[in-house]
Amino acid sequence: NSASRYGGGAIDGTLYQCTLASNSAWEGGGVFRSDLYRCTLASNSADYSGGGMYFGALYNCLVFSNSAAANGGGVSWATLYNCTLVGNAAARGGGVYQSALLNGIAYYNTAPDGANYESNSTLSFCCTTPMPTNGAGNITNAPQFVSAAARDYRLTLSSPCVNTGTNQPWMTGATDLRGNPRIAYGTVDRGAYEQQGLWDDAITVSDGWKYLAWFGYFYPYENGWLYHAEHGWLFGVGTSTSSIWFWSPSLAWLWSGSSVYPFLWHNAGGAWLYYYPGSGNGSGGWFYNYGTGMNEWH
Repeated sequence: NSASRYGGGAIDGTLYQCTLASNSAWEGGGVFRSDLYRCTLASNSADYSGGGMYFGALYNCLVFSNSAAANGGGVSWATLYNCTLVGNAAARGGGVYQSALLNGIAYYNTAPDGANYESNSTLSFCCTTPMPTNGAGNITNAPQFVSAAARDYRLTLSSPCVNTGTNQPWMTGATDLRGNPRIAYGTVDRGAYEQQGLWDDAITVSDGWKYLAWFGYFYPYENGWLYHAEHGWLFGVGTSTSSIWFWSPSLAWLWSGSSVYPFLWHNAGGAWLYYYPGSGNGSGGWFYNYGTGMNEWH
């Protein structure tokens, strides 16, 4: 979509969970004078200012690959809360121009004057470079995205943005861009995505329940325990779903992962087990034990 003056994609609106992409306008290529919640602005352009957005507020939004001929490749004249701005470009303020950011990430943007932000913007508890002179609590460390090349701007477990933001009242009951709890481990993360620990790849279904295509439905707790819809209670240890040690009340330690399950290594028995998917009822299920050559209920 395009507009000769303002807001190529939207104007004077309140948008929830929307994606505005490849729109153009003189100001506010993607959106003009609006409030956005859990939205994505991508590949929009402005002939003058605000490639992604001009004037408004953004909460838990991702702003990437937008451009403006003059000011604010990503955003101009806006207030941003827990947003991620990457790969935007402009002549001045590649990421943001004349804006205020809290708990944000503005990194890998480009501009001859102020690649990630221009000097009149205020940034607090943000991850950006160089270190802002307006604001407090900022860091310049690289954000450590899961894969910027693949446009996966979630945070790795080792990211300096994890658990280093500042909590705000609006975050109570709020969710991040993916629909996960906005505060997962006591202190909010910087950027649009909240790191969910070991289960960051999982989809939040409802009421705290999560789903992985290879593992099924489960309810994780912050202390490492989880309740699995088929296996029942398990304690998980690991840094990614590709390699996980589980402690089971009936089998003790088991090892598995996203490319191995439903095969599990039974540490105490020194043998592989094969779990028959769908056989469990929340308190156990049927396994084939390669050590004994028998089907067993655990």
